[in-house]
Amino acid sequence: MKKIPQETQYHPQGEWRIRRKSSTIPTKVGIRKKNMRISCGELKAILQVLIRTILRACLEDYREAKRYCDYCVKDIALVICHLVLVGVSCCGYSTRSLLPSHMQKVHIKLFKNQTFKIGLDEIATTTVIEAFRGGSNLRIVDENSADIVIDGKVSGFTKAPYTYTSDQTVIEYKITVKFSVRCVDRVKNDVFWEGDVSDWASYASDEEEAINAAIKKTAENLVNKILTNW
Repeated sequence: MKKIPQETQYHPQGEWRIRRKSSTIPTKVGIRKKNMRISCGELKAILQVLIRTILRACLEDYREAKRYCDYCVKDIALVICHLVLVGVSCCGYSTRSLLPSHMQKVHIKLFKNQTFKIGLDEIATTTVIEAFRGGSNLRIVDENSADIVIDGKVSGFTKAPYTYTSDQTVIEYKITVKFSVRCVDRVKNDVFWEGDVSDWASYASDEEEAINAAIKKTAENLVNKILTNW
């Protein structure tokens, strides 16, 4: 090992310094500092680590914020549902009692059939009567005693392919039924509601069952339209 001259000593920062008697200013000799250069690969790796760290922190913040928002939405929804239920229970409000107070009795005329399908008029009339019985507080009466009169017709009936196999063979058919209806307020001698309602049902083998289902859904739509008209 090389001996260190008396006038030279090791500095804690890794440099050799010479102490001169004639001067108090240290002079650097011997070992030089290492040149701190970073290659492109090292810089890329550092940036990747930095970006991953930032993204991970942002993701955690986003998850926390989303979790908080989900809790808020659920709480708000529960409050709204509670208020609606309280309002309904206090007021007795339902679609069965939305009509004006003078409308208590209804008469449904025999529906007319404007389609090529025979028998829809009778099915429609019976189904609409049952829909009013089950979906409203109105009493079914004769025309002279009624507050409102339903005058309707089956104005549309279609049968079309609905689903197919891979080789384009029809599996199911779709039945669509449309009513054109006029609802007259006999107390005020005015048209209370007038318009069209329709619905559909599908079948694979039983066409009559699908026709009845489509007519029933259309009749229920009609009752809802009339009850929520004002």
